[in-house]
Amino acid sequence: MIQSEKQKHRGDEVVKELCMANGVCYEKIRQDGSNVSSLEIFFSGFPRMVGLSFFPRLCQLTIVGQDIKHIEGLECCPLLRELWVVQCDLTGISGLQNCVQLKKIYIYDNHICEINNLELLINLEVLWLNHNCITQIQGLDTLQNLKELNLADNDIEKIGHSLDPNVGLQNLNLSGNKISSFKELTLLARLPNLRELALKDPTSTPNPVCLLCNYATHVLYYMPGLQLLDTYDVSSKQVKDAAEATVMKKMMYYNMRVHTAQRNLAEIRLSLMERKKTMLQLPEDCIRTLNHALKSLQEVRLHHGGRIHYLVEGSIDRSDLTADISPAMQHKILSKIEALRERLQLWARRLQEIEAWYERVWTQATGMMEYTVQFLLMELESVGNIRLEEGCSTDAWYVYFLLRPPAFPLFSFRLQVHSITGIKVNRIIRIHNSALRLRFEDKLHTLLASEESALSSQNSKRRLDHLFYVADSENNSEKEDSLCIVEEGFRTSEQNEALEKDGAIPLTNSLSVAEQPRIEHSTTGQPRFKAQCGPDPLQARKIVLEDLGSAQQPPPIIVSKVFVGHSTPLREGDPLDRSRYPRLISVYRNVDVKHRTAVSQERPRSTKTHTGPECSPRRRQWFVFDHELVLPEYIIYFEYISADQEQPHSTGRDETPSNDIILDREVLNMEPVLPPQPKLLSLDDKILLNVARANVLNLHGNSLSQIKEISHLTALRHLTISFNEFTHLDDISHMPHLEFLDASYNRLVTLEGLKRLGQLKQLDLRWNKLTKAREDTAITALNFDNQRISKLINLNKLVNLRWASFNDNDISKVEGISKLHCLNKLSVDGNQLSSLEPLVLEQLPNLSFLTVENNSISSLHGIQRVRSLLELYIGNNQICTSRDIYFLKASGKEIRTGLTNLIILDLYGNPLLEKLENYRIYVVFHLPSLKALDGVAVEVTECESAKDMFGGRLTPDMVGEKLGHSNYTDITYLTLQSCSIRMVDLSPADLFCSLRSVNLDHNNLTSFSGLIYLPNIKALCLNYNHIESILPRQKTQAPLTNRQILYSKVHSSGYGQPAHLKGKGKLGTLAVWSH
Repeated sequence: MIQSEKQKHRGDEVVKELCMANGVCYEKIRQDGSNVSSLEIFFSGFPRMVGLSFFPRLCQLTIVGQDIKHIEGLECCPLLRELWVVQCDLTGISGLQNCVQLKKIYIYDNHICEINNLELLINLEVLWLNHNCITQIQGLDTLQNLKELNLADNDIEKIGHSLDPNVGLQNLNLSGNKISSFKELTLLARLPNLRELALKDPTSTPNPVCLLCNYATHVLYYMPGLQLLDTYDVSSKQVKDAAEATVMKKMMYYNMRVHTAQRNLAEIRLSLMERKKTMLQLPEDCIRTLNHALKSLQEVRLHHGGRIHYLVEGSIDRSDLTADISPAMQHKILSKIEALRERLQLWARRLQEIEAWYERVWTQATGMMEYTVQFLLMELESVGNIRLEEGCSTDAWYVYFLLRPPAFPLFSFRLQVHSITGIKVNRIIRIHNSALRLRFEDKLHTLLASEESALSSQNSKRRLDHLFYVADSENNSEKEDSLCIVEEGFRTSEQNEALEKDGAIPLTNSLSVAEQPRIEHSTTGQPRFKAQCGPDPLQARKIVLEDLGSAQQPPPIIVSKVFVGHSTPLREGDPLDRSRYPRLISVYRNVDVKHRTAVSQERPRSTKTHTGPECSPRRRQWFVFDHELVLPEYIIYFEYISADQEQPHSTGRDETPSNDIILDREVLNMEPVLPPQPKLLSLDDKILLNVARANVLNLHGNSLSQIKEISHLTALRHLTISFNEFTHLDDISHMPHLEFLDASYNRLVTLEGLKRLGQLKQLDLRWNKLTKAREDTAITALNFDNQRISKLINLNKLVNLRWASFNDNDISKVEGISKLHCLNKLSVDGNQLSSLEPLVLEQLPNLSFLTVENNSISSLHGIQRVRSLLELYIGNNQICTSRDIYFLKASGKEIRTGLTNLIILDLYGNPLLEKLENYRIYVVFHLPSLKALDGVAVEVTECESAKDMFGGRLTPDMVGEKLGHSNYTDITYLTLQSCSIRMVDLSPADLFCSLRSVNLDHNNLTSFSGLIYLPNIKALCLNYNHIESILPRQKTQAPLTNRQILYSKVHSSGYGQPAHLKGKGKLGTLAVWSH
């Protein structure tokens, strides 16, 4: 029997087995096969998909437990609607192109590695691919009718945007995969119809993300339409509301943290600008004076040459000075011009140096703030599973980290070559990434458990080390790389190879080795190095210094905990390919002189040992193949200190060398010295006639306040009226061809005159006094920062306004916004407010965010009426009394007031912080709803301490709160029954000089406490308290003197009476019962 006949015979046997399993007569298969709509075969007898052409009307096919490698033979089954190929040996998806009617496919428990060849199955509704080897979700873009997708128990790490087109998806199972990021789950919010989601169902292992804190809260917030989560019913509205409330609180908290970071940056900028302004004052004054003299001389020279025509006759006629200029005088003019230019160049260089210093420092501060904001957003998006802790000198880990030489070898000869004498550590951030730590520990535990050596666990600590990593500088994306490592860890070998990088993570124990790629990039990878350096080593060093960070902050160092495992030296010339080292986790190489770059040849090499932190351990570079065994733990921000680092020039007039001023004066006093020219006050008819056809007119630097006749200059296209006295632009409203207008440095208060300038293309209105805003009911956000606005008017018609900012203006009163009922956020920082306007603010029912920092507000009176406030920022004002804290809480007589919803309060920079003892605890006690105060989260321990310190304490503030006023000297009687008072502190006692009667019945007093200091008390009622003694009990009591013993026995003796009771007024009535 030939081979084809054998194969046909085996196929017939398979078809017979199929017919037998489904009750179909094999002999009549050609007649009866067309009537079969469903076939099933389980566990054996069907090694290949053959004979299906006999069943053209097949609608359902079920194959379980076979040795099938490929899906085939379905070309003749166009009506197939449901396919099961389960627990077989499929390695791919194929052969379904003609089955376009398929609605359900179950091909789970196979060996499929890729989702493909499903593009034509547009009617597919159910797809089960669980228990396969799939690593990436793909190939589902055209399946817009897909309702159920099961990808459980695969190797999927990322979701990405691969499911975005599947908008009809209702049931998704991703359990048993390797998803570890909350960001990936957030992307599922794009599926509007998703009702059931499983990431850790009972039959599969949970995804790493499910082991993180707040997992369910995060999912329910971003997918409120879910009905089932991990087989649990989450349809309850209370569950969704609780998740939303939790996330909203976190958002507001991190919003407060971002606001604090931005405020700190604003303070730094203000300080830098003040210093810069002081530094610039003298150079600018000198440049102004020198420029004025230079231009005057240039006018004289041009007039003498017949190349200038004065607009105003008689203003100053210098023809007498220039008509007969002798060669000697002309030489003097040219010499003075040249000298003035030289002095201007010197001062211009000073300005450039100051600007460069300011930009460098400001760029560093801005970069640090941007990192801080990114870290906060990272914490928020991870719902607290990533936490970045900034170190300070009080943290043990911070001090240990800096002082432990093996862990922080930051300096070496390699950098001394470039005149770098040291580094300055600006900031160290400790990384707490729960997902990466779990991955690291699981991988390490699995690795150690699989090793045969009994000593592996004992030696594992020796193979753990802390090593440096610096992001690649070639693609200028150090910041993005650093943030990605902090959040997601290091890239895999495959990802590095896809980016044409080495397939291993480069790490080292030396800063100089870590910086070596950046040095090489600076010296060999930049065209300007080759073009500018030449053979000059000093120029080479200067460029390297600029690139290493003398001009800006270098990229941060990431310090990681690394398990290097069994490592071997990297063979010379071998590529970093893991296939060459299949049993190793890492390889290494020792770094010595021969590995240094060519830049180090600018001085002779030396074999002398250099003392320092790096001399103890040998400098070594590791290349780790497994990214899961590298755990980022710290991120360090630093800057280099160079021997020839330039410092900014003078910080003030007095510090500038007097020699420069003397030289300026000498140049200005050189001959000839010209008289000043008067300013133009108005335009007369003769002047207008001279410029009737002009296209350009420059009236800069005069004293003009109106130019009514200028509208006759219809050809005018370019007009400059800067540095004049204009208050409006009505005089130029009839100039239809005007294209350019410079009206800067005037006194403009309105823009009404611009309405008819239809051709206007360029407008400069800087440094004016604009105060009026336009009305537009469609506006929802308004930003009028730094516009010199002094009054808010005509804003009440912006009925849809939700966000408004009027920072850095001259506003002295909050008004004109009482009808903005939709306003949610209001910012009035940096103005001239002296008080808040409660009658205005209380009419804003939706105001939840208010910031009035950097004003002169001295009282918070009335703010308690704005009950909708959630966040209040009032830092850097003049609040100085504890009474103001009571304005933030509900008053005893105004139970409908009080900021009961306030969760974020910022009083930073107010005198109250210095004046009030235990300020923070005091505020926390009186505002128990606070979650953050002055940019720092309120801890549970602080709340407990506040209750212990201030709970039940009768103070003047409490009296004012209960009585509704603070006129303490007018109070004659005080009744505070059943107020849980356990201590009296009405100091100073002179405040209550008129107080005659006190009733504190039904409280928790254990002694007379501070009542003994009130001088004029006649009636005192302390019934139903817990009084044990006159004075509070002391922990240790000194032995009584003889006189005190006598007084205790014979009270009338007067001997031994405590000094603080002598001289007090007589007590008329004392009632003390039930103690």
